[in-house]
Amino acid sequence: MSSVDPAGRGIPPLLDQPFDSTSLAGTRRLIRQRLAESGLQPDRAEAFTFAINEGLINAIMHGGGGGDVTVERAGERLVATVEDRRPTPPFALPTRLPPPDALGGRGLWLATGSCDAIRLESGRQGLRLILEVDLAA
Repeated sequence: MSSVDPAGRGIPPLLDQPFDSTSLAGTRRLIRQRLAESGLQPDRAEAFTFAINEGLINAIMHGGGGGDVTVERAGERLVATVEDRRPTPPFALPTRLPPPDALGGRGLWLATGSCDAIRLESGRQGLRLILEVDLAA
């Protein structure tokens, strides 16, 4: 996956790599580093890293044990895509905090507040979580 600059040339992604439970910590560090290098303000980079990490953890726990993560620049936005390895139909992201006795759902709920846009769609291998943040904000 790559973006296109105004002259029509392909722009390589900031990050494009597989991940699983053994590479989670290193992947998270690399994401944080690439977000900082992109010019995203430090507090926004931490919040966006958190949101992406929630996607990584969900893919490991519920999506076949891992997947692929990409981070790209799209104009004045950064777009992160986390795709797991289990074909799952997209579902509605939580809009309210799950009740205290619920076993899950908090991570994606928190992630929605840590980026400017978030959505789920079907991917090539499995479920794809797409997160976006404005560079200028």
